[in-house]
Amino acid sequence: GRAAPACPIEDTVVIAGTGRSGSTWLGEMLRGVRGYKYLNEPFMDTPLRRRTYLNPERVAPEPIQEYVHRALTGQIWRSWKWRFEANTSAGMLYEFTSRRKVVVKFTRALRMIRWMRRHFLVRGAILLVRHPCAVISSMLRHGGGWHEDHLQNLGDSPTAQVFGRNLPEE
Repeated sequence: GRAAPACPIEDTVVIAGTGRSGSTWLGEMLRGVRGYKYLNEPFMDTPLRRRTYLNPERVAPEPIQEYVHRALTGQIWRSWKWRFEANTSAGMLYEFTSRRKVVVKFTRALRMIRWMRRHFLVRGAILLVRHPCAVISSMLRHGGGWHEDHLQNLGDSPTAQVFGRNLPEE
C-alpha cells in the first residue's frame, strides 16, 4: 500500500494482548486522546500473523524490522487496519493526516514485544492478559471462527494456531 507520512516513534503507544482481553476496547479509548490515531492488527495479513518469536538480543531480518518500523510510525495505509472516529471518507482522511501520534494494537506480537521494546523507542507498551477461563467463555459467546472445527480447517492444529509452528528453544 501507499506509505503515509511518518509519525514520531517516541509518541507511539503499543498495546499487546491476548485474544478477547480488551485490547481493542483499550485501543478505541486511547484513540480518543488528542492527536492519536489507532492502527489495529497490522500483522493480520503478513507472515508475522503466525505469532513469530523474535529474540530481543538479536536484530531481526530487514523486511521484519522495516515493516514493524512502518507500523509503529503509522506508515501503513490499508484502510481496514485503521479504526477511525469519522464515518465519512473525507473525515477519515482528515483524521489520518492530522493526527500525528499512533496507538498500535497487536494480539500477534506477544512473542516479540520484548524485541520490539528493545529495538524501537516507543512511548510505552501495554500488555493485557485475561484469565484463560474468561477468554474461553468470551470465545464461545462470540462465535465466528473461535471454535475448534474452524481452527482445524485453517490447516493447523489449534495448538499451532495459538503457539505457532516453531516454538523457540529459549
